[in-house]
Amino acid sequence: MAHNPEAQGTELFGTGGAEPPLEEIRALVRERLVDSFKGLEEACANGSISSYGVCSNGLSLPSSHHLHLDWKDVVAAATDASNA
Repeated sequence: MAHNPEAQGTELFGTGGAEPPLEEIRALVRERLVDSFKGLEEACANGSISSYGVCSNGLSLPSSHHLHLDWKDVVAAATDASNA
């Protein structure tokens, strides 16, 4: 289970600096999701696990929030990982 993957985007926040653009935050989260999902896809393929999922508070946040996670991005990341 990937728990709150949107929190990976907080890595872009510096101390006292301006908030990074939403596109930059979301690109980092998506990249990390794809990397994680590749490992989970491999575990499914070798029988270590039967499935995986995402539990995220970010799915319920408004799209303007820096921790928002769009379900379409999660599905796209899983698709990219399974095709890699």
